[in-house]
Amino acid sequence: MVLRSAVRPSLILMLAATLSVGLGACHTMLVSDYDDTFDQGLVTCQKDVASLLEKMIENTSGPDNNVSADTYSADADAYTKINVELDGLVTRAGAHANNMQSVDAVKHLQHSFQEFQTEAKAGSALHVAHIKDELKGFNDEFSAVMAIEILKKQGK
Repeated sequence: MVLRSAVRPSLILMLAATLSVGLGACHTMLVSDYDDTFDQGLVTCQKDVASLLEKMIENTSGPDNNVSADTYSADADAYTKINVELDGLVTRAGAHANNMQSVDAVKHLQHSFQEFQTEAKAGSALHVAHIKDELKGFNDEFSAVMAIEILKKQGK
C-alpha cells in the first residue's frame, strides 16, 4: 500500500492508534455503542416532521375542510431543514462501526420523507386523512430507530 504525501501525519497516527486498539481488543462488537447526539438528533427531527405535518393538518380548506391549504412553497424551508437533519443523521450513524441497522433505518425514513415531499411538490392538495396516515407512519419509523438506540443504551 502506497501512502501519498498529501495524507496528514495526524491522520496516520490516528489510524495506527485505532488499529492497535482494535487489534488488541478482547471482544468483538456486533453493534455500535449508544450515541446520545444521534438520539437527540432523532428527537429533534421527529419533532420537526410532526410540526410540519400538524401545520398541514390544521390549515384546511375544501367543502368539508378535508384538504390541506398549505402549499409546498410556503413550507419549503421546513422541508429543507428536515432533509438536512436526515442527511446529518445518516452521516452520524454511518460514522460508527457496526451500525448498519441504524444507517439503514434512517435511510428508509429519509426515503419515506422524500416520497412525501415529492407528493407535496406535485401541487395537488393533500387530503387531511392522508397527512394523518403519513404522520403516523413517520412516527412509527422514528420509534423504530429510537428503539434501536434505547437497546444500545441498555447494553442489549
